[in-house]
Amino acid sequence: MKKFVASVVIFSCGLFADTLTLNEESAVQAALTHNPELAIYRAKINEAKSRLDQSKAPFMPQLSLSAGYTYISYVQEMEMIVPNFDSFPKIILDTVQMQFGRHNNYKAEAKLSQVLFSWGRLWNSYRMAQEGLKAAELSLSAKEAEVSAKARTAFWGALVAREYWNLAKESSENLQEHYRDAEKRYKAGVAPEFEVLQAEVKWRNSLPQVADAEKAYRDALDGLKLLLGIPQETEVILEGTPTFGEPDLDDSAVVALALEKRPELASLDAQASALARLSTIQSAGDKPQVVAFAGYSYQRPRGFEDEWGGSWNAGIGITWNLFDGLASRGKASEAKAQREQILLSRNLQAEAIKNEVRTALRGLNEAWEKLKSAEATVSLAERGLSIAKLQKEGGVATQLALFDAELNLYQAKTNLLASQMGYVASVAALEKAVGVPINEMPKKEKKDEGK
Repeated sequence: MKKFVASVVIFSCGLFADTLTLNEESAVQAALTHNPELAIYRAKINEAKSRLDQSKAPFMPQLSLSAGYTYISYVQEMEMIVPNFDSFPKIILDTVQMQFGRHNNYKAEAKLSQVLFSWGRLWNSYRMAQEGLKAAELSLSAKEAEVSAKARTAFWGALVAREYWNLAKESSENLQEHYRDAEKRYKAGVAPEFEVLQAEVKWRNSLPQVADAEKAYRDALDGLKLLLGIPQETEVILEGTPTFGEPDLDDSAVVALALEKRPELASLDAQASALARLSTIQSAGDKPQVVAFAGYSYQRPRGFEDEWGGSWNAGIGITWNLFDGLASRGKASEAKAQREQILLSRNLQAEAIKNEVRTALRGLNEAWEKLKSAEATVSLAERGLSIAKLQKEGGVATQLALFDAELNLYQAKTNLLASQMGYVASVAALEKAVGVPINEMPKKEKKDEGK
């Protein structure tokens, strides 16, 4: 297992900026916490949870209370002639004024209702809301995987950029030292002026490379801060030790695992299930519904008496939209067509995932081969530089040969850094494509070798 260690300290211009230490996992967590796109997906989950709560409501009794006061300016009256038996045996007829109501009316009422049978509307609405919540959660998982891959790539990209800047500075400092040494030997009369000029040109040519490397590093760092939601003035310490190893993955098994784990496919499955429920709900639009109800009222006047009194009622009712112009059938067909679109999209998404995984696997294998080649080249370049130094000390090699050996090593190390970054990016791409960390992906079975 091959490793490189990188520790980076960045000093910002802000005098009182906080210091933040980041490793790969904390960088990913920061991205998952502060990414604005994820906040939108979390809001969608809250919306789906609210719909689920709403879908539960019809299963429970619905209770309502009302109270009011009404003043009626005109109350109809009627005169009636009634016998007065108090004067018995003599009967006297009295004239009585009868009011059909009262000017002041008070009423408080409670109503209770419960759906007894809805032809599956309530249950399917509840199940549809559940599938909607599941789809929203899976969409968030898919977006989190995408953000995590970006955060990992950006984190290691900043570290590699820092290492490249350090390498460029080290190379430039070596060239400057060669220039100073050549200048001293020229003044001592043991080196030609051409050697001094050549050393100075090489040194000065390296300075723009150092500036470019510094700019690339700071740009990568600013991009990382932006992705993680970290203020630009914050001082950041990046720490990390990435590991490199031969992938040795079972391609077919990895593709199958991706089809099982990728949340996008599960999200589309949930959407298709929700639309199937919606189709059932819509087809029940012209079916009967049975509701039980009860109520209690307390009011004044009560009947023809100007006094407080209560009464209750209860019953069962049925509503049936016998003909709705085929609207229910049309809505059900629309939901079925939408479900068919989702299923077709799922098939396309599955093929796209297969292609994405295979491309990521090829990219990782290629990155591994490049990394091995770059490491071997660095070893050769280091050996070449050691030989060049010995030959220079023995007077066999020229200063130009030493320059070339150092340049070869610099280029080899530069290629190695690029290869390391390519490997890390390839791992992140594969993990995003499959939906699980690389250490959880199936390996190739080792074949037993005969003795």
